[in-house]
Amino acid sequence: MPRQARVVLPGELHHVTQRSNYRQTVFYEDQDRVVYLKYINENAQK
Repeated sequence: MPRQARVVLPGELHHVTQRSNYRQTVFYEDQDRVVYLKYINENAQK
């Protein structure tokens, strides 16, 4: 049974979690994580 769709309310905050499959490494370099957080921050401002 598929899960229910997320409720998206304009202007409300969303909790974002970054996970990998099978406990694989998500960010191999610290700079990768920094760039990811930059993208999240830029889009949060929109």
